[in-house]
Amino acid sequence: PRPHVAASVFLSVFTTKTAVYVMYRAFPEGGMWLAYLGGFMAVYGAFFALLQYDPRRLLSYHIQAQVGYMLAGLGLATAVGEFAVTGGFAHLFNNVLYKSLLFMAVGVVVYRTGVEDIRDMGGLWREMPITFLVYLVGAASITAVPGFNGFISKGMVISSAHEVHNFELLFGQGLLWWLLILGGVGTFMSFIKLGYYMFFHGSATLSPKDATPFQTAGMLLAGGACVFFGTPLTYGYLVELMPFTAAVAPELHPYSASHLTESAALLVTGFVGFFALKRPLGWLAHRMPDVDAVTY
Repeated sequence: PRPHVAASVFLSVFTTKTAVYVMYRAFPEGGMWLAYLGGFMAVYGAFFALLQYDPRRLLSYHIQAQVGYMLAGLGLATAVGEFAVTGGFAHLFNNVLYKSLLFMAVGVVVYRTGVEDIRDMGGLWREMPITFLVYLVGAASITAVPGFNGFISKGMVISSAHEVHNFELLFGQGLLWWLLILGGVGTFMSFIKLGYYMFFHGSATLSPKDATPFQTAGMLLAGGACVFFGTPLTYGYLVELMPFTAAVAPELHPYSASHLTESAALLVTGFVGFFALKRPLGWLAHRMPDVDAVTY
């Protein structure tokens, strides 16, 4: 969250994804310990993201959460096989697209306003409509809204976790599945918070210009890819880029009724949860130190 806004885009995309690839090379057969580590990362990252008011710190915590889904997919190789690994790598690929888009959109807002506290923003959707629209694409992608690329890859990881029942908790579903679902709800709450404070909260007290032509071009390219790899007609191109395509493609049915219902329930829960917990989360944000506090 601290370097130049342009540097944040590259650091968020490539450094952390390299680490995931190294984990796959180190543990190609996976392991449930790795899958559960990913599940707890998803919850940890989403929880601390919810407490942030610095937009790039919020996005940075969600790198931890999203890497958790990738590790969960790689770890589930030991129990589910190639489908889970493909889901983990698909989520890695998709994260490069939507996370860079989100850091670009937030970077444009910081660049144009000079403000790095979302409570001091608000009402910017009228001033920066292009940035607002591409933010919506990035937010829909990372929160796994149907029609966007995150829905495909996150759904593959969650479906793989659904097959594992090591811990029979809460209506017979496995603990790992619940961790990933909880991380998903927290993710949706976080991006409602980020969008609400940046673009809607209060009346606009700032009048910045929108993105420059080159900034707009970069965001539109990333946003277009997020849509292209997520629609019912074109998500197959995403699978073709992944390992084990021949084995996985026949098993992949992301737009089944059960997946759409699960996604809708997750999104509704996240929406209601944010507005129900907005005040308690604000209180907690001032009283919950994170690991980064030791460096201050």
